[in-house]
Amino acid sequence: MPRKKGRCFDVAKGPKPKRSPGEKVRREIARVPGNLRRLFRLTPAIDADKKLAPPSLKERYAKWIAQHEPSAQQIEAQRTESENWDVRPKISLLIPVFDTSQRFLEALFESIAGQSYGNWEACVIDGGSHSKETIATLKRWARNDARIRIERLQKNLGVAENTNRALRLATGEVVALVDHDDMLAPFALYELAAAV
Repeated sequence: MPRKKGRCFDVAKGPKPKRSPGEKVRREIARVPGNLRRLFRLTPAIDADKKLAPPSLKERYAKWIAQHEPSAQQIEAQRTESENWDVRPKISLLIPVFDTSQRFLEALFESIAGQSYGNWEACVIDGGSHSKETIATLKRWARNDARIRIERLQKNLGVAENTNRALRLATGEVVALVDHDDMLAPFALYELAAAV
């Protein structure tokens, strides 16, 4: 919408009204805030530091991680500390699997095996996978770490029932649901156990 609803384009139909000097001063003072807003909006201060490009999303996330997540040394300290806790609840990870690609399973199990808290078990239900790659990966991980327990079903019963079957395998005091393509931060189970 045009300023003054288009009235600024009206042709005056007579002589301009005469204003007293006091009215003119009041009018000009009333315009100052608007003029200042326009001035600062049109001519922002140029700061040499702000000429640089803003940090990328990746840089901002890396900064957030450095400020909020434990360092490699702190994760090692968590391992030592949690080994000496008086109460060390066992965490049962319920993991339903069906024809999951090898790369997802590898990433999942590497993230679980690398936890700074070691009192866990992975209760894996294979819902009758057809993929030889999936079956071989599960068997290899079960052989390499006794905390990874796998039960193979004849057919896939769906995520909910496969998870229920994993719950039947669980012997821990705490249960956590993990998807077949998840990756856990190395301190995830430590934080859970510390909260318990």
